[in-house]
Amino acid sequence: MSDFWDVVKERRTCRKFLREEIPLETVLRLLDVFKYAPSGANRHPWKIVLVKDEALRKEIRRVSEEAESDFHQRAPDWMKAFFQEQGIGPQKPFLSEAPYLVCVFGRRKSPYFKESVWIAVGLFLLAVTNAHLGTVPYTPSRKRAISDLLKVNLEWDLQLILPVGVRDPNEFIAERPKPDVREFLSIK
Repeated sequence: MSDFWDVVKERRTCRKFLREEIPLETVLRLLDVFKYAPSGANRHPWKIVLVKDEALRKEIRRVSEEAESDFHQRAPDWMKAFFQEQGIGPQKPFLSEAPYLVCVFGRRKSPYFKESVWIAVGLFLLAVTNAHLGTVPYTPSRKRAISDLLKVNLEWDLQLILPVGVRDPNEFIAERPKPDVREFLSIK
């Protein structure tokens, strides 16, 4: 097992995956972090749909890219400039290239469900990194359509999709400067 700080420093968003299978048991072990995550009123207000089926992953990609194209066209100019600067486009190939999609939902009527889900997701991101795999947190624009595809009822709110797979070693992931903690910290 890696040192915690090494894992934190190694974590990077990965958008390109090798078409390499990962044992289901590996992904299930990673998902185990959700049971240890803190949650509001200890409710564990999440539901996870693990999508392995290739045809379903492709359909999720199609629906997502259609929604993202609409969103990018309607975005305000400042956001369009941001997308261009960051190299973010409506294409989401990682949704069909990664062998698994971890679709994370939150129970709408649970206290602090969004905060709880995102704390658990943070742990999951570190678990994926620790396993030397890759992921990218993707928040889809058309959540209801994806919920319908996955047959998840309105009690649950899709928070994000996490493709999980073997990182493509040829993907360029730029080192971005990290601010010193004093830049965003105030001590009272």
